[in-house]
Amino acid sequence: MFRIMQEVQVVPRNGPTIHDILRTVPLLRGLTETQLVDMGRLARTHRFEREQIVFLQGDPGDSVHVILNGEVKVVVTSRTGHEAILAFLGEGESFGEMSLLDDLPRSATIQATAPTTTLSLRKTEFHRLLRDAPDVSLRLLRALARRLRESGML
Repeated sequence: MFRIMQEVQVVPRNGPTIHDILRTVPLLRGLTETQLVDMGRLARTHRFEREQIVFLQGDPGDSVHVILNGEVKVVVTSRTGHEAILAFLGEGESFGEMSLLDDLPRSATIQATAPTTTLSLRKTEFHRLLRDAPDVSLRLLRALARRLRESGML
């Protein structure tokens, strides 16, 4: 498995712009046009090939990703080395938030299951977004609670 993260400039042709895509992300609903434009300006795009690792469980958490297209799987490894797939995430879904909220290492490995493009925000920009947009904070808490329930860990 390889894990070189490739930063790319996504310039859609005859398709939606990054700004248009951000507008459809459930987590970001309710942001003003100005906030969406700022976020698009601060965010970086990344391209991952099928089976490429985005980050490993235990890595430091420094960014949150929103999937623009493609799919990733969320995998956890137990202390005994047993791997379990917790979820598959697709377009418009986000990952990497937990480490930015609790300042602990990544709780899972994220691996692309298809060619995938993500938009990432660094920790400082993500924290600013949560401060400036309380609705986003509430949606994030709901999404994390849903994931916890779906994981069967409750």
